[in-house]
Amino acid sequence: MFKPCRRYLAEVNVEELATINMENPLYYYIIDHSRQHVPTAELFREELPKIGRLVSVPFDLEGNALSEDDGELLDQLVESNDVDAIPLRKPKEKFIKNLVGTLKENHARHREYLSEEHHIIRNLVPFIDATMDLPGSRPYRVDWGENTLHACSERRNQNRDPQLRSRLGMKCDCRMVCTTASWKAEIGVGEVSGGLPECGHVKSWRDKVKLALELRDMLIHIHRQAGFEVPVFGWQLQGFQLKVYAMSSFMGLFHLQLVHETDLPSGADDLALVENGIQVFRAYNQKMEEIAKLIRELVKDKCKASRKRKANAVNPNMQSSVSPVPNELTVVSTPLGPKKRHVHEHIDDECDSPSFD
Repeated sequence: MFKPCRRYLAEVNVEELATINMENPLYYYIIDHSRQHVPTAELFREELPKIGRLVSVPFDLEGNALSEDDGELLDQLVESNDVDAIPLRKPKEKFIKNLVGTLKENHARHREYLSEEHHIIRNLVPFIDATMDLPGSRPYRVDWGENTLHACSERRNQNRDPQLRSRLGMKCDCRMVCTTASWKAEIGVGEVSGGLPECGHVKSWRDKVKLALELRDMLIHIHRQAGFEVPVFGWQLQGFQLKVYAMSSFMGLFHLQLVHETDLPSGADDLALVENGIQVFRAYNQKMEEIAKLIRELVKDKCKASRKRKANAVNPNMQSSVSPVPNELTVVSTPLGPKKRHVHEHIDDECDSPSFD
């Protein structure tokens, strides 16, 4: 599959590619398995279904469904005009009650025209608070608000002279950071494509490609730091449509798969869709905890393997159980664009050393 990508990029006009490469996942050797990108679907018409089955990752929705008691409570909360009057039987049920109450209050406000920030606060944050960002000790934290991805910044500045050119990482709307690792392990990311009414197709596609690049950099960062490859997950919200994607590597390429798609409630008439949102974010939370646990365990194994290598240096007869590191993947950076970096005119070229007066 790597050679067809090479041939496709060689046939595209260079000037044309320079203007559309930010929106072309094949330019970054990313295969979109959702068939939304027509060139990818035509280029791998026969291989895509087979490769899709090989790189498919599980996303447990059935195991994170609401129990019968929680389902009955949710039905009562949705149909009731006074959420506070419904009693609770378990302490954990308060998160579902708070979620439904918050959504009802937010839907009662002006909701036809919302900025992206208001859309996040009113319609997305309540779901995250009720399923992922719960109080107590957790293996990861949730960061909101245009955060720069450390994995992307590190990848962009690799093999660069920081005195000549330094590039910031991409900014995301939401990220999940593992708190059990000594290094900054970003294990999840989310993008919100505009507010309400929902954005157009171009904005949604650009955010999808951006999300794919962010997941790719996270995948590479975890591989380089922990020494293993694990699929990473991200989500995109367009209007009230939520899509969950998974990124993995196979045959020298990066594979982006749509693992689930659902709708969040937009008002009082479809408030029953709360159950879908809870189920999806619970499954996503399960993936975040699994990745964080895997990082913690494999970092321990890496330390044990280091001790074995030292023991092998003393006793060559001992066998090492360290698995070989896979080959490096081809990583293509985003273009710098026509913007150039200008040298300040007030710098004296004849000065041998800078002045700090």
